[in-house]
Amino acid sequence: MRRNLIIALALIAALVAFAMPKLYDIQKLAGKSTREILIVYNADELRRAPEVLKAYQSVLGKEKFANDAVEVYKLLNIDPAAIATRVPVIILPDLILQKAPDHLGEWTRSYLDNGGNIAIIHDAGTKHPQGTFLTEGIFADIIGINNITHKKEGEKALTYGQIEFLSPKHQAVFDFPPEKLIGGKTFSAGNDKPQDMAVHRNEVLKEIPLSAIYAYVIQEGETEKQPAIVLTTYGKGQVLYVNMPLGQFTAAGDNFLAHSLFHTFLVKILNVKTD
Repeated sequence: MRRNLIIALALIAALVAFAMPKLYDIQKLAGKSTREILIVYNADELRRAPEVLKAYQSVLGKEKFANDAVEVYKLLNIDPAAIATRVPVIILPDLILQKAPDHLGEWTRSYLDNGGNIAIIHDAGTKHPQGTFLTEGIFADIIGINNITHKKEGEKALTYGQIEFLSPKHQAVFDFPPEKLIGGKTFSAGNDKPQDMAVHRNEVLKEIPLSAIYAYVIQEGETEKQPAIVLTTYGKGQVLYVNMPLGQFTAAGDNFLAHSLFHTFLVKILNVKTD
């Protein structure tokens, strides 16, 4: 009898010990300052690509932005209205947040409605938690663009294209290095040759003001252009959508894209303070 009691108490202690770190993380998150930027990840995907999270943290660190990372299911335990008053920007990154529960979309909309701001990168929110592709990305109604067309396009959904700005004026908003551009409009691979970028074929679901689109994906032999960089609004918040895998580019050593895009979004658009 006493042995059974000891075993039961040991199990209870183990459960409490398991639960405490999660409780601590939630309390820490709910009490964050107004200066910290959050990067959201799926734990399963992070294990496969930890370099992507490190790449985002490196970019933000070099720009001197306080930042932290949170697992998506822990984030969903927090009231988005409370987070919006403390966390000015949430980054929804490529590769490590493909798999996400449907209600992350609802949570994000509430966060934006309460004044939060987000960056949706490439393939964020494009898979069921089980790993199968969605018919429509969970952030599609926020940006007005479905960022996953795998059910329609199959393997062609992930492709390559050249990124072309509407004009040099649109490019100048982001302060890209001049040597990285051809004619001030197209990313260069060197020797005046356009650079092919990894992109997802996306589809516009609702009319997006032309003023919100800064660059398109241009594919050889195709007349249809697809949005590549979009700055728009939702609720009371600002939204940046980038149809390029910034985390993977940065992890591979090509960090000028992430630096320029986040500097513009965080400093020029949102006036987020640095350390």
